[in-house]
Amino acid sequence: MRRTVLTMLVLWLLQSCASEEKDYNVQKIKVSNEKIQNEKNISNLKFIPLEITPNIIIATIGEIQFYNEEYYILDPQYSNLMFFDNYGNYKRSIGGIGRGPGEFTKIRDFEIIQKKRD
Repeated sequence: MRRTVLTMLVLWLLQSCASEEKDYNVQKIKVSNEKIQNEKNISNLKFIPLEITPNIIIATIGEIQFYNEEYYILDPQYSNLMFFDNYGNYKRSIGGIGRGPGEFTKIRDFEIIQKKRD
C-alpha cells in the first residue's frame, strides 16, 4: 500500500512538471525604493490610491500583480495577500500569520495560475 501511494505521488509530480506553460498576461513588476525595475516594459504609469482603514493595513509591499481587473498585493510582514479592484477598493484578503487553516508562518512570493477552460 505504501509503495502504491509513493508510486502514484511520483507519477503525479512528474506529470505536473511536464505540463505546458502558458502566458496568461499576468503583469509582474518588482519595485524598489530607488526605481522601478524593468522600466522598458512599462508604457504608462497610473497612481491608484488603495483603500486603507483600521481593519485594512499594509505594513510592507513585497509584490504586486495585476490580473483579471484586480491588484494582488503581498504583505510579507503580516503574511497576507490582499485583493483590490481596478480603482483601489479593497475586495478581500487571504492569509495572516499563524499555523492554522488559511494562515501562513511566512509568505514571500505568490503566483497566479489561471484555470484552463474547456
